Amino acid sequence: GRFAGDGFSFSPRLAWQLAPGYTLNGQVFAQRNQFDNDGRTTTSVLQGQPPLSVDDRYTNRGEWRNLRGSLQWVRRDDDGSSLDAKLGAQASRSFFRTDVDGNDAAGQHTLTRQVTGDNREHGASSSGKYARPLWEHHSLALGWDVEQRQRIETRSLIDNGVSQLGGFDGEPFQAHILLTAAYVQDEWEIS
Repeated sequence: GRFAGDGFSFSPRLAWQLAPGYTLNGQVFAQRNQFDNDGRTTTSVLQGQPPLSVDDRYTNRGEWRNLRGSLQWVRRDDDGSSLDAKLGAQASRSFFRTDVDGNDAAGQHTLTRQVTGDNREHGASSSGKYARPLWEHHSLALGWDVEQRQRIETRSLIDNGVSQLGGFDGEPFQAHILLTAAYVQDEWEIS
């Protein structure tokens, strides 16, 4: 068989001191990979009924992409208080297609199979924390954490023109997730 693939990753980062006690950090991460394979598989039946095909030629192609970004702002004041706020976003996609042509032991064409998949996901997040010293070894902390994501998947498997993933497995899949949290707490140190 032949197996080929390539890809790249890119991840620049920025750290900027805006003023004493104030910083801004940013980062982007991008990645892309692809593959393109073909080959042949054979099956030897030692006992029992042979499968629909025992000599298969296949091609398999696909791609995966991912993009993420984050931004962080930090403020530290002379009185010991601090604010740390973060924003993030991400998007990804992967898809593939596999084609198989199969023959039985007599060399007759018995199988035409196509398998496909497509997955997409995107999301955004925000988190932050404000902390202020109260008295010795104690600080007041207030914060939040919010994240939203959505994922969509589709798959198919078709043998000789007939879908093999009927019902639940062959249906498109969608998920929406929302996570939220807020807190107020006394943070203390043991010494």
